[in-house]
Amino acid sequence: MALISDYQQRQMRDTELRRFDRWFVDTAMGPAYRCRDGRARGVKPDEVARWRGEVEAHVDAMIAAIPSLSSRGDVEARTIMSVPSAHLTLDDQLLICRTARDAARRGIGVVVTHGTDTLEETAMLCDVIHDADAPIVFTGAIRTASAPGADGPANVVDAVSVASSAAAQGMGTLVVFGGEIHHARCARKTDTTSLTAFSSPQTGLLGRVTEGHSTIWARLPRNPAVDPARLDGSVPIV
Repeated sequence: MALISDYQQRQMRDTELRRFDRWFVDTAMGPAYRCRDGRARGVKPDEVARWRGEVEAHVDAMIAAIPSLSSRGDVEARTIMSVPSAHLTLDDQLLICRTARDAARRGIGVVVTHGTDTLEETAMLCDVIHDADAPIVFTGAIRTASAPGADGPANVVDAVSVASSAAAQGMGTLVVFGGEIHHARCARKTDTTSLTAFSSPQTGLLGRVTEGHSTIWARLPRNPAVDPARLDGSVPIV
């Protein structure tokens, strides 16, 4: 199993996802920790540089710090990039989504950790190109890892629970945050400080996660997948 923060679909052969991949895209610098001018509040420039260099080196340490994940022998951590999510380019987002989609095509349940500034946009793009049965789950954190009541570890555990659930197969891309399960097409960040920062105004929740156990009571029909070669084209508005 691998936990993370290209191109042939495979059907799942059984109801258990045996591997997870996780990529750390932005682990600490969500919008709650930035001033309006984009600077990190309370974080010195040299600390930001050090943080960026240490993210990849310490993804395994995060798993080791979460007992319910470190005790599993099938969890793998991998870094795709370490960029504050507000600074992601369209190419970055497409890379993240394609890498997640390709892992899902191999029958791998995928958890993507992402900064909350642009989480809903990247998750939506991922659902547009996702064409496999294995779920892709986006999550993140509102509070920094050093803050009292840090929510990141709990959100990762919840995301793993959903990604490994048989009920989540065939649902496409999901957002799991604060114990709530949203579909990527409907999730919106509606609160910049609440631990339940995301909501689904059009559809409501698809389910919840309680003490590591996911319950899904609603599903959305999936749209045909589209795989754009690039995202920088011009679209005329008539």
